[in-house]
Amino acid sequence: MAENVFKPTPYQPRPLAVRGVLAAPGGWRLKLYDIAYDALPLDEARFAAGVDGALAGLPQPASTAQRPGVGALIRHAGRGMAYLVLVYWDNENECLVRVWVRDENGWRAACGESFCVWDLAGDLARTRGLCAPSAGRRAGRGRVSRRYSVINRLEATCR
Repeated sequence: MAENVFKPTPYQPRPLAVRGVLAAPGGWRLKLYDIAYDALPLDEARFAAGVDGALAGLPQPASTAQRPGVGALIRHAGRGMAYLVLVYWDNENECLVRVWVRDENGWRAACGESFCVWDLAGDLARTRGLCAPSAGRRAGRGRVSRRYSVINRLEATCR
């Protein structure tokens, strides 16, 4: 029975690099991150076809009344597999996440895989990168409206 006990690998900080802002089709501005299980820099050629496919799926146009045209693209060289995580804001207040993986046949949309919560919770938090809620401006009648500070940070850093 003890052999069926969940024993995750303890979290270890992974090499992380912020690569700047990627100008994507249709006017999208994406903050680009690289994360590796072992060492950076990543093999750019290994990720190129996946990045092209991910960017091709972004809704157009980038900026509308419902979305600011900003997000983040995470290239993740994981333990045994490569991942792309595309995060962008749409529908006014939704953080949409799309994941692709590279297996022996090339890049494909994730099917049963997702992103590594350790990396998002630990490593990206070091850069104040993605999803930290913060109080926004005061709304009418003393209520405090809340916005995710990521929108403000991404808009500021992607200009």
